[in-house]
Amino acid sequence: MLYDIRVHNAQDDDYVVDEATVKILISGILEWAGDKAGRYIRPGILEVSFVSEEEIRTVNEEYRSKPYVTDVLSFYYLSEYLDSLPTVALTGCDTASMDEIVAELLICPHQARWQAGDFGNDFGREIGMLLIHGTLHIAGFDHENVSEAVEQEMIDAENFFFHRYGKLFVNFSWVGE
Repeated sequence: MLYDIRVHNAQDDDYVVDEATVKILISGILEWAGDKAGRYIRPGILEVSFVSEEEIRTVNEEYRSKPYVTDVLSFYYLSEYLDSLPTVALTGCDTASMDEIVAELLICPHQARWQAGDFGNDFGREIGMLLIHGTLHIAGFDHENVSEAVEQEMIDAENFFFHRYGKLFVNFSWVGE
């Protein structure tokens, strides 16, 4: 595998995210992005961290100047940006491997749980959609300040993977639901 996908729970909440499912989903998207979409993602470590509302708000404000809680943030690193890894402090990442980090995904399960109903999803499907969305950003897809055609390319890719991996999303659940 070209990517060492590392999953971290950087908070204490009642949700279950199956690490194996996260790895299958992200690996599948990145493989497709390289083979079918002609995108290149440098091999290395991809950090996936499930973080609190406070942590994602802090990172969103610091790196995007948006002082509010969001559901998912994606960071793809070129070597010159390795000094500013947002989640190193949150996850306790081994600093010796920092130069191998290719990308980071931050997901806020509380935000996902809160917004899932708005999108007609249960918690598991919402977490799955956020993983897809964030991974596509890492692969170079975008939907902000782009042409309709470029935005549609991302929407089509999201829908493709949502249907392709939908059965795996039951492995993500909020305890007690």
